[in-house]
Amino acid sequence: MMDITGVVDVVVVILHIAGTIIVLGGFSYVVTYFFNCEKKRILRVAEEEVAFALGIKLTDLDKEEVDTKDNVEKVYELVSKKFSDELLKNRLSDFCRDVLNVIDMLGFLVMFLVFVASIWYTVTGSIDYAIYSWLTVGVAVVFFILNVAVSSACRLLTGRYPGQAKAVRKAMID
Repeated sequence: MMDITGVVDVVVVILHIAGTIIVLGGFSYVVTYFFNCEKKRILRVAEEEVAFALGIKLTDLDKEEVDTKDNVEKVYELVSKKFSDELLKNRLSDFCRDVLNVIDMLGFLVMFLVFVASIWYTVTGSIDYAIYSWLTVGVAVVFFILNVAVSSACRLLTGRYPGQAKAVRKAMID
């Protein structure tokens, strides 16, 4: 039979592991919300550029009478020149997206390994190792900061967001 100390220890271990999962879920939600807001802002800037190039108001951009053959051709020409893969800044932007993909995969791998290792050592060693599951949250924060730093550096160096040029070229094809 297990004494009360053993039960308390098991509850503490469960709270550490479950708490880590809950905090990581909340952090992931906030990060996803942040990046979705950023995507909307990027789209808004692109729409403003197109409206300016066409010489119309942003509010009129979605109206059918604006969607003429001449305007579509102007937009296609503008986007083709501005987001061409022949421009160095666009290539760097696309490269930054690839770097961020590697950073994201590496971050997930490190978080997974830290979390699994903390559980492994808790089960096979001592329950004192359960507290190390919280390092997973720290790793997530570090990789988020690294992601923001690389994105900001890309934006400063190229005037583009990571992968923006490639995404626009792909959208033109679709």
